[in-house]
Amino acid sequence: MGADGGTIPKRCEQVRQKKKPEKLDKKVKDAHKWRNCQMTGEPLKKPIVACKLGRLYNKEAIIEGRLYKTLAKNPITVHIKSLSDVKELKLTDNKAWKDNGPDKGDVYKDYNETPFLCPI
Repeated sequence: MGADGGTIPKRCEQVRQKKKPEKLDKKVKDAHKWRNCQMTGEPLKKPIVACKLGRLYNKEAIIEGRLYKTLAKNPITVHIKSLSDVKELKLTDNKAWKDNGPDKGDVYKDYNETPFLCPI
């Protein structure tokens, strides 16, 4: 690269720079938020509760956090003081949704589909 008599190398061709960290696609981030418990990261299963910030949790995880007093230590759940701070959601199962396992990247995956639907 360069020094062969006719080309002038640019700085970016000579100096190696750090690679920029990969950013996750916004659709993938949102799909993770709407399909997994915000506290534990496990897939959502009924009963599901929501806090005033709109985050979804497994009710079992909130109860365990309340029993073991880990809600105040977790920055995601620090605003939840008791079970009255969350509201149980009455969601219905989405019959069109099917879980195909982990995303392999070789097929189109619709991130707008969710396992639960609002009955309204």
